[in-house]
Amino acid sequence: MKIRESALDDYDSIREVHKNAFGDSEGPVISQLACDILEDDTAKPLLSLVAEIDNNIVGHVIFSAVKLEDTSEDIPAYILAPLAVAQEHQCKGIGKSLVNKGLEDLKQSGAELLFVYGDPNYYSQYGFEQAKLYDFKSPYELDYHEAWMVLGLNQESLKTGAGIVKCALSLSSEEHW
Repeated sequence: MKIRESALDDYDSIREVHKNAFGDSEGPVISQLACDILEDDTAKPLLSLVAEIDNNIVGHVIFSAVKLEDTSEDIPAYILAPLAVAQEHQCKGIGKSLVNKGLEDLKQSGAELLFVYGDPNYYSQYGFEQAKLYDFKSPYELDYHEAWMVLGLNQESLKTGAGIVKCALSLSSEEHW
């Protein structure tokens, strides 16, 4: 398996991976969201990684920039969304490899915080904690507030203060929350 940054000519494969991973009900919406984020200037800087097996894209993840409102500091922060692995390649460590590569790249770039709205059982393995413990608020009121999580990418980053996370325009629609 090879992990690399995505390129413009990967969009069709990225769309298909998300459709496959999320199925008929959510796949079309999530795949469109992924492509919208990739084209959204308000999501930049962003990191988009693909996993390839035999030159076929089987996994994809995006880390897009977010801003913290109601804080006096300008903190380099990102959100992980969406993450997808084609169904026939799930449970083989591909998602974990994508996330770990992303964490490594974000740390090297100087990012301090990473947010995610996802399964706490899955994301806690990377060190994510409930964001409410640090008073970081999601863009919308959430039904499943335990899934709103944060990861400090260095020793001091969770002490930087609280705030409301403001995502890129493409991810700011309430339907995605």
